[in-house]
Amino acid sequence: MSRHHKTFAPRTSWFEVQTLDNEEAEKKYAEISSQDATISLAKNEVTQLTHDLFNNRAFNKIEKNQSVLQFSNEGLHVQTLNKALNELGYKTKKNETLFWNETKSQLMNFQRDHGVKASGILDAKTLLKMDEVLGKAGYEEKEKKTKKSSNILSSQLEKAKVNNPEDSDTITHPITIAKNQKFNGKIIQTDEELNRFAEYRMGITRELTWKPAYTKEQVKNIIDNGGTVNYTISAKTNSIEKETETLSPNKKQFIRNAASSVDYIQNIRILDLLQQLSDEEIADYKNKVTEETNDLKTIEESLKEYIKNRNLQNKEKTTREKLQNQLSKPELSDLYKQYTNYIKFKHSHENTFYEPKDPNKVYFQNALDKQLQDLLASLKANGFTLESFKKLIKDYEIAFRKETVHIAEDSLIRYKHILFEQKKKLLEDTFLINLLEKIKTSKAEESYDESDKATPLFYDNKLSAAEREFKMKMEERARSKKAEGNAAIENLSSNTPLVKDNGFNKEGFAKVESKQELRSFLESYINDQEGNITKITAKLQSNQGLSIYGFASLLQKSKEQQGIAKDSIFDLIVTDKEDEESTKHIIEGLLIGVLAVALGLLSFGTGTVAVLLAAGNFALGAYITYEEIEAYRTQLAAYKVNISDDEPNAVWVIIGVVGSVLDVAAVARISKTLVKAGRTFEETKDIVQTRKILDDAKLDAKTKEKVIKALEQEKAKLKAKPPYNPEQHSEFIDTPHNLTDGMSPKFIHFKEQLEIAPLRRYLTDEQIINFKKAIESADPKVLNEINNQDKLINFVKSYKDNPKTFTEAIKSYDNLFGDYGWYTFWKKLPDFQKSSDTIDWLKRENKLLPIGEATHNELTTINVFTVDGGIVNTPSRFNPNFWGEYNKQIYKDLKIALEKLRKVPERNMEGKTVFSGRMESLDYFESVLKNGKGKEIDFKGMVSSSLDEKVAEGFVELSARNVKAGEKVAIIRKIETVEGVYIDDLSDWGKNLGPSRHFDADPPSTMIQEEVLMNEGYFRQMTDPKYTKTIDGIKYYKIEFLELAKPLK
Repeated sequence: MSRHHKTFAPRTSWFEVQTLDNEEAEKKYAEISSQDATISLAKNEVTQLTHDLFNNRAFNKIEKNQSVLQFSNEGLHVQTLNKALNELGYKTKKNETLFWNETKSQLMNFQRDHGVKASGILDAKTLLKMDEVLGKAGYEEKEKKTKKSSNILSSQLEKAKVNNPEDSDTITHPITIAKNQKFNGKIIQTDEELNRFAEYRMGITRELTWKPAYTKEQVKNIIDNGGTVNYTISAKTNSIEKETETLSPNKKQFIRNAASSVDYIQNIRILDLLQQLSDEEIADYKNKVTEETNDLKTIEESLKEYIKNRNLQNKEKTTREKLQNQLSKPELSDLYKQYTNYIKFKHSHENTFYEPKDPNKVYFQNALDKQLQDLLASLKANGFTLESFKKLIKDYEIAFRKETVHIAEDSLIRYKHILFEQKKKLLEDTFLINLLEKIKTSKAEESYDESDKATPLFYDNKLSAAEREFKMKMEERARSKKAEGNAAIENLSSNTPLVKDNGFNKEGFAKVESKQELRSFLESYINDQEGNITKITAKLQSNQGLSIYGFASLLQKSKEQQGIAKDSIFDLIVTDKEDEESTKHIIEGLLIGVLAVALGLLSFGTGTVAVLLAAGNFALGAYITYEEIEAYRTQLAAYKVNISDDEPNAVWVIIGVVGSVLDVAAVARISKTLVKAGRTFEETKDIVQTRKILDDAKLDAKTKEKVIKALEQEKAKLKAKPPYNPEQHSEFIDTPHNLTDGMSPKFIHFKEQLEIAPLRRYLTDEQIINFKKAIESADPKVLNEINNQDKLINFVKSYKDNPKTFTEAIKSYDNLFGDYGWYTFWKKLPDFQKSSDTIDWLKRENKLLPIGEATHNELTTINVFTVDGGIVNTPSRFNPNFWGEYNKQIYKDLKIALEKLRKVPERNMEGKTVFSGRMESLDYFESVLKNGKGKEIDFKGMVSSSLDEKVAEGFVELSARNVKAGEKVAIIRKIETVEGVYIDDLSDWGKNLGPSRHFDADPPSTMIQEEVLMNEGYFRQMTDPKYTKTIDGIKYYKIEFLELAKPLK
């Protein structure tokens, strides 16, 4: 059985079609909870599942098509899936309860290996196949699975009934006829009309010979009463075998067994579609394949989508050509210029503020009126009115815009096809082993190592002439060796074309050590690129396609393909629209780079400084990477311009924008001014002052405004910068450069590592010097420990977060690495990015109460706090020195978030009674609480509480396990809150997340905490402690408090 292809076009509100994958994703399924996975099926419940792992309600829901398991799901059911995958030989984390990339990837591998659609979703079909394979004993079956053809989907076709299939070619297809059935706008009256209607219902566009044949009277009886007609046809009499034989080889692949009676109707439908496509179009179709299947129904739908999209584009092409013909008269270029001059003059005049009785207002109004009269006369001479000419211009611009989007999406789907083909190769061990061998023999890794060693270690800006000369020589050698490594990797393009992609991490690729690491590296890259394609497509479709004006390279490619000559009226229309729109659509460099790969416009080294990110006004500092900076530096160095990569981000933002417009030589000539402007912005954040310096570069107004726009966005990002999260910086974490074993831990090794990582961009020059001093004062035991650390960068990040605490702690091994040491505490800080993703998910699933004016960042801090409240409360109560940049920012944003959420009625808990449980020392109890009625008691740190008293009791029970009898007392604080805010829906331990993330909570009452959060401050003690019980020698008391909303002094 041959494999067949399907192609999906991106969804669009303009002129594209919905993909089958999207339709599948939009189905509504019932949720599965962790509790479902713990409830076994009763003996009398019907199920096809045989494996013990799946004998529960969760998988019974999937089997019945009521539910699916998919990306971002959480709970015990996901853990079971991971166990099943491991048992089948697809390695994931067995105890992982989160359905994340690894689970999806391995599930897709299983699906490909077993003839199931590789969707990465555990649906009924996949589950039944998994149960079947698990039921086959022995390792031999597991070995066979890798030899099965991949990417084949099981066929579930809508098939006609075949009578006595062993000895008959007669096919029966029932057609339901409604009472007074109409076809083509009139009631059916003849047998021929009834046959054509039946073919229409079957999806057939050709006329066939059907049985039975009806008289007019019989037809009338059927139409008058309605009913079902069992149409029959002979597959031999109406054979399609000869027709199939006449097809080209490429088309013939789409027909499965032309002699088959079972697939007869389906094959006819596909033949009818193939007749509408030329061999060139079939070749184009196959170059856009992103999945494979043997499901004829799926193939049919995909061909229909392709034809529908082609027809739409042809119709738009006809419209565009008509508009071009209307505008193609030579004299219309001058008319267009006259029209635009008037529009610009009118806009300028209407937006100018004139003082009362200013004679200039009348003067310019008269001039404007005169210009309008001249324009109207010219328009009339050419057969236009002002409105008709304006509409013609607008219609053409929209037509250009649509075609440009088509060009982009066409190139993106072709690039996605390449990624698809490369991903298939990752299933072949032979491919991976061969590629790994070629990587090693390329010697690229050695070149990169030489480049790292050659990178100079100067940090002093005041270098002597000799030092400066040496630094430049070393930088040149580093660049040369890096280019040598890049060339060696690019020579492997015959094995995988991905190595020539813009943004491909060649150095990381050169350093893979194993087949598994190589597969993971390429799979991760492909997944990222596929994600970027999705983002670009969405961006292109935003604002009716106006975002195309943010992709300069795309505009150029579109002009080339549409045959638009420079300075023609068409070029003038597009250029004017670009001037109007381009600064509104600053695009992330990463996305522009991916589109550039797809467009095939990369021409690195040919004189365009912006080719790294494909000549676009990306220039967002947050997206400037070290690789991108190195590419700019390399190109500028050819013009004797050496800009340090230690320059602030703003410098590279400016160079990036200017480089998207000017060639490298022009950028080189004004590079000193651009660097000065970037430094000024970095130091002052003053746009006006920066603009004055840019004036000296003599940039055109359009380019200068692009720069200013990018800097303003950079400034906005700095203001809204999320709390520093050490774990977020994967570009550092994923770069293991360890100190050489056996060498004494002197700072020079750390300094080298900072160069290699390259972490010098992470610390300022001053910070590097201070970090060096801290290392030099460290306890020898600490130095030895650092020398053995897998990732030195963790210490750099720990220092960055809290330099003072790090510097003091590093002097003592226990103060740094002990159970209560700074580094031990710091490593446990929650992941801000994970919490950010959690908030995104809660929003998508509509699981949040109203949030008022609270920002995404502020909501994220609440979730971070609930993941581990110790990041705020631990330093507050026990060791104030642990306050670093991260938790200080979290605490600041947390208070802002509470202030905003407090304004939301559904969250404001004023007047409510809440409960908080904690253990207190006997001394504190005796001296402060015992006779404290009426006192103002200070509660330090954020005050977590619950609407449910059982939650407070659960916390006390948990704390009491680590307390000896007589050491402390248990206190249940019953608080009347004034400023409490309900955050349960945002909490890691709330109703939305608790059941899946903390299903094993102990005590169980703490799983869903109904949390109300209050600021630290003074609370009035309203009652003396009331004794309630004694458990294991620990006395329990209840005390009532009133929140005073009074901050601590």
